[in-house]
Amino acid sequence: MSNSGFAQNRGRGQHPVSGTRKRVVIINDDDVLTGIVLELLTDEGYEALACTRAAEAHAFVWRHQPNLILLDVHLNVEQNGWHILDVLGLDPVTRPVPVIVWSAASESLTAHAPVLLPKYGLYALPNPFDLDTLLDLISQALTAPLDSHDGAGPRNIPAASRTGYEWLGKL
Repeated sequence: MSNSGFAQNRGRGQHPVSGTRKRVVIINDDDVLTGIVLELLTDEGYEALACTRAAEAHAFVWRHQPNLILLDVHLNVEQNGWHILDVLGLDPVTRPVPVIVWSAASESLTAHAPVLLPKYGLYALPNPFDLDTLLDLISQALTAPLDSHDGAGPRNIPAASRTGYEWLGKL
């Protein structure tokens, strides 16, 4: 990760007129990366919160009602980020919140590429990443309109576009 030039963009997370800050929740069990991103987002004017336990992620998001979620794909063996993404998409309260999914597991991101589309509020960010790229993607995710397909399923993704979500039918 590079942090070149991110200091010039201070204040991205704050509304220019009202002064209200955008809230970003980070779901990641890597303390080092989480700490770096928390500091960066705070410096940029965002209200940044972190959840490091996969089992608590949905409740954490529900409780804090963020404007954006940064989600690591591989949190632990029992519950991974894809499962959390599915749960967030099934909940009408958390479904509209855009999610940036990041991972060093490029195969996993590639396999899920058909559904990681901005029009559904889903963005992919391969790790390692440049901090300026992260900030640009955050800005894009917070300003992009979501496509709505009423009743189409998790995260408003048309059922024909979903891959790897077979377990949802067993809930």
